[in-house]
Amino acid sequence: MPIYTIANSLGEINWASLLPGDEVRIPWRSTPYSEKILMRARGTAASRIRVVGILGPAGQKPVIDAFNATTHSQFAFSPTYRPIEDAGLFTFNRYASDPSTHRPGFVTLENIQFRNAGWHNPTKNYTAFDGTGREYSHDASGIYIVCGDSIEVKNCEIDRNGNGVFVLGSQRCTDFALRGSYIHDNGWTQAGLPNAHNVYVESLGAIYEDNRFGRPAVAGVVNLKDRSAGTIVRRNRIEGSARCIDLSVAQDLAPDAILRDDYYRQIIENNLLILTSDPRDGTQFVYCEGRTDSQGRAQTVDFNFNTMACNRPPISDQNSCTVAYSWEGHPGTWPKVNADHNLAWANGAGGAWSPWFTLFRQEGTAALLPNVFPAGWGTHTAGDGSQVFVTGQANLIIAGTSDANGRSMPDPFVDSPNGNYTLPVGSPYAGFGCNLTAPPPPPGPDEWELIDELLFAGGNYKLGLFRKV
Repeated sequence: MPIYTIANSLGEINWASLLPGDEVRIPWRSTPYSEKILMRARGTAASRIRVVGILGPAGQKPVIDAFNATTHSQFAFSPTYRPIEDAGLFTFNRYASDPSTHRPGFVTLENIQFRNAGWHNPTKNYTAFDGTGREYSHDASGIYIVCGDSIEVKNCEIDRNGNGVFVLGSQRCTDFALRGSYIHDNGWTQAGLPNAHNVYVESLGAIYEDNRFGRPAVAGVVNLKDRSAGTIVRRNRIEGSARCIDLSVAQDLAPDAILRDDYYRQIIENNLLILTSDPRDGTQFVYCEGRTDSQGRAQTVDFNFNTMACNRPPISDQNSCTVAYSWEGHPGTWPKVNADHNLAWANGAGGAWSPWFTLFRQEGTAALLPNVFPAGWGTHTAGDGSQVFVTGQANLIIAGTSDANGRSMPDPFVDSPNGNYTLPVGSPYAGFGCNLTAPPPPPGPDEWELIDELLFAGGNYKLGLFRKV
């Protein structure tokens, strides 16, 4: 099958003509590729199209940068609805000339860094496919999937965008996969505008494996927000944010999603979930909006072999660190958590607060197999237990002490202050929690350094001042 190696510009090849089995190779270079791409090609399950970065001598990924980027004239965005071009750096969608039934699909993006789409971009500007100057939307995405089937993002770095990755629900995207990637410092919040997150996906089938989710750029946004059917989250390191994982109900995709049994069941296994005193961190490891229906189907989360590390004090009675912040549900069908061999560590100050590690913030049911929970844990936060039902508490291993003098659980990890949450040899908790052993990789070299921030409109948004380094 043909291999196309980029010599100078991403626009030098005909992207529309890519066929099943074709491969585009993008070599690393010291300067980024400041170009936007519209991908409309479709491979097959047996013969995927691959867009692959060729690493530099020190393992550097080639960078596709939205900063002052240009869209090549071959990329036929719709001239009648321009916001789609404003909303992405690498966008999956049909061309304006394609029939409405055409969908890109069976494409893998690998070994590439995508950055600076959205308002973290120092200028916000780019040159559109018709040569006009335009501005990115506040939530523009490094990877924007308007429509697509079986899109895989593998071993990429995605940073300083509005949404790092955004998969649109209204076009019924299917089988999205994010694997082995580093997603960090995305996100945007501003009064009157929708929040943008590190990852925001609504798809019929979504899997997240072996990724590192660093903190978003701002407080009040989510690391992994998912409205999909068939969601699987496994072997990820997820560092902070308002919610490490947000399992909200489907919106645009709801007519299709609610018909699938796997919409009501999510798998979260072998992950490291971290909350600290960083001002961007909230108190929720997992949020469940309540995927229940009047036919008796209830949201069930299989929550197994996860490590939850909470190195912060509780804020108030209503802000204990929770496994599942359940919100909505039909009576009698509250969200359910099946929990097995999880390790929860909560290192907070003592005092008269309600339990600073709880299973639920509001309604829910839980079935507990052996887990390690900190002493003083609770089934729910204060005042919210009227619809909480928990079985299997006798299976728990309780660590630390809880008495009138406060609560304490010794740090069970090798070196949590420096980010190493593995268990030492001989730990009494061996076999519990995740088995992610590698410490986080150091951030890669950066070409722009934030030197100051100015707050406007009462702190609702910021202007960042950057310099080249």
